[in-house]
Order: sequence, then C-alpha cells, then structure tokens
Amino acid sequence: MIQRILFFFLLFIGFSIQAQTESKDFRIQKYLIEKDTVQLDSVALNPEKFKVLDAFSKEIPTSEFTIDFSNAILSINSKKSQIAAFFFNLIQIVGLRN
Repeated sequence: MIQRILFFFLLFIGFSIQAQTESKDFRIQKYLIEKDTVQLDSVALNPEKFKVLDAFSKEIPTSEFTIDFSNAILSINSKKSQIAAFFFNLIQIVGLRN
C-alpha cells in the first residue's frame, strides 16, 4: 500500500514539474513592415496564443489586422513600421514536425 502511494506521489510530482516548463515551440519574431502582407512562418499557426505587438510593445487590436492561420500570412497596415508576433507553430504542437 505504501509503495502504491509513493508511486502515485512521485508520478504526480513528475507531471507537476513537466507542466511548469515553458515550451520551446513558442516563437517571438520581430518584423520590419515594408508591405501590407507578411509571411510569418512556413507552417500553420496556432490561433489560441497568437498576438501582435507594435514597436512600443503595445498589443495591436485584432480589428487592425487580418491573419490567415493555415498559411501563416499576416495582413496589416503598412504604415506601422515594426511589429513583433508571438505564436506557436501548429505543426510542432501536434507532433508532425521534428
């Protein structure tokens, strides 16, 4: 009985530690805007954790840009000089890419 309790306790500790690690698949990329369309990546993006920041690190409202998550294409007003995009690659999350 004590062995089972110890086993499940260690199993729980292991999962708790793993849950606290930050994913290396999370990307932060900065772009200098020259055209109104930017290719963010070559694979699909996860729409859940996606956000775009301006040059002053303020989040840009979703009404000011459009994003095609399946093709990773961002369309934004070219008057913005620089942006930073925060996203997860969808392919790496589901494990289809090395």
